[in-house]
Amino acid sequence: MEQKPMRGLAPLDPPSPDVARQYLHEADAVRARRDRQGGSQVQGWAIIVTAIVTGVFLTAHLVVVDSGRPAVVPVFVFVIMISAQIVSGATERDGVRVRVPRNRAAFVAIVVLSVLGILASFAVQIVAPEAPLAVIAAPLWTSCLIFAGLGVAHLRAATGDARIVPQPPFEGPARVTTLVVGSLLAAAIAVVSLDDLLLSSVLAIVIGSAFVVGVIGVRTDWGLAYLGQVWRWPQYAVGALGATALLAVTLNASAGSPVDPLLGVAAAVVVALSTVVVAIAPTPTERRDVE
Repeated sequence: MEQKPMRGLAPLDPPSPDVARQYLHEADAVRARRDRQGGSQVQGWAIIVTAIVTGVFLTAHLVVVDSGRPAVVPVFVFVIMISAQIVSGATERDGVRVRVPRNRAAFVAIVVLSVLGILASFAVQIVAPEAPLAVIAAPLWTSCLIFAGLGVAHLRAATGDARIVPQPPFEGPARVTTLVVGSLLAAAIAVVSLDDLLLSSVLAIVIGSAFVVGVIGVRTDWGLAYLGQVWRWPQYAVGALGATALLAVTLNASAGSPVDPLLGVAAAVVVALSTVVVAIAPTPTERRDVE
């Protein structure tokens, strides 16, 4: 009895020339995306923004510690860590696979120098607290400049590849996380303006707990990193507004000229309402050219 060949095991017909060309074109596109580890403009700008945010808020941290108001220090840590998570998500949105650069030794040296510079500033503040702020913060500022230089190097090495993956939609879970982040920023502005030690301590605990939850959900559609993938310019603008207002009220309070509590609460309300608007407003689907 003749055995029939199993279905699906017959040799496939060779692809037509047009199909073969499409296969090769797509293979080249995948290879190009794979090799974009060092030439991404998004990575370069992400490093520069991280360096700026870190420098500004750690400088403010030095001022606050010197003023004897350590209760608001976790607020700065909150802003820095939130910013880092969102920026990392924005980098992933561009389809860049972060890999160790070819010049590994130089990259490691830059990172080590940056960390040592930051630690040096805090060491100087402990050893010589009476020193001028410029002297204390000089190692920190130098480290941030070096780190920003790494971002500039990424920009200079940009491949010019215009391929950008479509941006994911800004949906329910991310909108809720946006509301939470904006609410915490607004609450921090109000609490610092009111200058209440108990409220500051409670806020620090709440912020720390919220950040831990956000990090746990880093790979979910409500995690902090995911915000960087779905946020558009309105969400970034409101986040920058809240961080700037928080920085202003904290530094004024540390300098001995606190902002009027009513003004501070009003700024917190503006940030909170702006957050609600950008979190619930419909966002048009953005699809970028992939050619």
